[in-house]
Amino acid sequence: MIEYKLPAGLEITHFKDGGHWFTYQGHYLKSVGKILNTVFPMPEINPYYLTRGIMIHNATVMIDAGNLDWRALDPRLTPYCKAYQSFLEMSHPIVEASELIVVASDCTHGGRLDRVFRLPGRERLIVADIKVGSGKEERYWLQIAAYALLLAGEHVADVDLAILNLQKNGQPRLTVAPDPGSKVAEWRKILATYLNGGSA
Repeated sequence: MIEYKLPAGLEITHFKDGGHWFTYQGHYLKSVGKILNTVFPMPEINPYYLTRGIMIHNATVMIDAGNLDWRALDPRLTPYCKAYQSFLEMSHPIVEASELIVVASDCTHGGRLDRVFRLPGRERLIVADIKVGSGKEERYWLQIAAYALLLAGEHVADVDLAILNLQKNGQPRLTVAPDPGSKVAEWRKILATYLNGGSA
């Protein structure tokens, strides 16, 4: 497993809806997603799809742990969960981290990445985001690049970026970025502009 430690001085805050996030010296850290919203605003999304996404992510964690009760699963989620199961069976990934919170060393921002894994015969770490939509939007690649940079720091050039799309037909599609360095460089520019008080 990879070794990652959160910066010292962070305090966790729990919310009534069951979520949580970090504060540092009394201030909430900005999320990678909110920073990206300054450049790529998210369209209005039906609350059902947000809830569905959370449920699918939770189910994939249970699949990894081998304790998902398929009989109790909402039938609307079954095709996506089967797609994730198929990915595991076909690709045999070695999962290094799951739903990992990563934070900048200066405690300015952070986020939660979906998966870090290696594929058999391939040494490079892969930071992957799990999507049930098209997963092709540019902001998603930049989000993954941000997580990779937070996780690997100066070693980010040794990390690949990927989107694991769980399709409604029950099939997975893993897309690895052909030029991860360009995505990391673009994210660095957006972050620098944001931290300097611009809107990127």
